[in-house]
Amino acid sequence: MRSTIGRAGQASTSKIIFGLMILFCPIVFSSAVSQARASDSLVVADQGAEINFCGTILDEMFWGPPGFGETPAVDIKWRAWMLALDKPLKVQFTNAYKKTVAGEFVKIQVRPDDLLDRKAAQLLHHRVHIIGKLWSASVASDETPVTLWPRQIDQSSQGCDR
Repeated sequence: MRSTIGRAGQASTSKIIFGLMILFCPIVFSSAVSQARASDSLVVADQGAEINFCGTILDEMFWGPPGFGETPAVDIKWRAWMLALDKPLKVQFTNAYKKTVAGEFVKIQVRPDDLLDRKAAQLLHHRVHIIGKLWSASVASDETPVTLWPRQIDQSSQGCDR
C-alpha cells in the first residue's frame, strides 16, 4: 500500500510542478523579452553620465547670428561635429535649469576640445568609438537638444553602449 501512495504522491507532485511551470514560464519568458527590448535602447537618466558611443562622425554646417539663416548675406555659418549613432539613444534627465530633457536621438552634436577636434577631422565619415558625457544644450551653438562632450575618440568600435 505504501508504494501505491508513494506513486500517487509522485504523480500529484509531478502534476503540481508541471502546472507551476505552465503558469510561470510565460512570466519568466515575457520578463526576459522585456529586458532584451529595454537593452536595445539605452536610456540615459543622468546629465553628465559617461557612456561609450559608436557611430559615424559627420561635419555639418549651420547658420549663426545675426539672423540664423534668415539673412544669409550677413549671417555667419559654423561647422558642428555630429555623431550619427549606430542605434537610437533615449534620454531623460533634468538639466541645470530644472527642465526635463527627453527624447530619442539618432544624431547628436559632439563638442570636442582642440586636441580631439583635430582627431574628429581625421576621422570624418568614419565609424568611431567615443567615450564621453552627455549634456543638455545650453548655448546658441548647440545644434541638438543633447550634446556629447568626448573624452576619447577612436576609430575602433569596441566597447560601445550605443
